[in-house]
Amino acid sequence: MDPRHAALARLFVLLFLIVNQTLITLGWSPLPFDEQEVEAGVNAVLLAAASVWAWWKNSPMTQEARKVQEELERRKRIKKGEW
Repeated sequence: MDPRHAALARLFVLLFLIVNQTLITLGWSPLPFDEQEVEAGVNAVLLAAASVWAWWKNSPMTQEARKVQEELERRKRIKKGEW
């Protein structure tokens, strides 16, 4: 990720949380959700993140797939000059 994008994302989250805390301090509920809705939302986000991670991560399960992965890693080391 570009450092500028990461910095803007951090700034956005910080500003959002400052506004949110200010509204809470003034007695306004900025997020009109009950506990069950928040729990379901958090669960949905975690489920989506775990699904993407499991899909993205290369997980060689068979013996043949592990051998191919080892060969790939060996070739990468050779290319980097670590062999």
